Amino acid sequence: MSSRLMFLGVSFVGSALLAFSPSFSPSLRADTLVPLATTTGTQVFTPSVSAFPNYYTQSEVGGGNTNGAPLSFSAPFNTLFGDVGQYGLTDVYVPPGGSPPPPPTDTAWNNTVSGPVAAGTVAWAIDSYNPGGPANPSSVPTESVLRGPSIVITSSPDTFIDGILTLTLAGDIYSDGYIYSSDPSMAPTSLASLGISSVIPFTGIFTDNYFTDPTLSNLTGSFTFYADYVNTPEPAPLALLVSGLVGPIGLWFYRKRFRTIAAS
Repeated sequence: MSSRLMFLGVSFVGSALLAFSPSFSPSLRADTLVPLATTTGTQVFTPSVSAFPNYYTQSEVGGGNTNGAPLSFSAPFNTLFGDVGQYGLTDVYVPPGGSPPPPPTDTAWNNTVSGPVAAGTVAWAIDSYNPGGPANPSSVPTESVLRGPSIVITSSPDTFIDGILTLTLAGDIYSDGYIYSSDPSMAPTSLASLGISSVIPFTGIFTDNYFTDPTLSNLTGSFTFYADYVNTPEPAPLALLVSGLVGPIGLWFYRKRFRTIAAS
């Protein structure tokens, strides 16, 4: 592989993410991290005509389906949110210092008695897609249960071996601090009231094949997100979280989504 291809495959994609601090490791955190959710899908890199890092990236199902990457909540959060396959992660990330082509707008959604209503521009959101979840190309977001203003990449080492680029990402997504219900009459629940930080750590591994994707613009893989319990010495309060909120929040999610998915 020529040095020029190495530049395209490694420097252009990996170094452009601008790693500013040491790699994230759950075992190195002093607080309590519990797996919150995992995604599968594609990170689509959109370069400009000039040198890196002039591009943005976004998560999607892949294969022409631009809905958010399918996301599954971990137990017991899947009970809390009534996760039956309807959630997807959408995001738009622009590396610091870049001058990309105009990125698309990532919009958060609130569910109202009149249907979904745009709730402003965000950097990322976990949306509920209906009918049939994000994998159904005809699905549209109905509400954003979690959302936030920014994404910070703290580590982005990569390798380029035999035409295969492997990119390992770590960082934090910054939430606005609330869980939003599907029930229009219900006020958002603050993460702080649950002892959870509004900063959500993540890790991810994505790969692409230069020979089948010469622009290295479609990396497939997965993210894992973590709930950061900053006010509790151990994750035991998770059980209390579900038992205490499955009535006012989770049961609404579960019943509403079960009926919707069953009818689709």
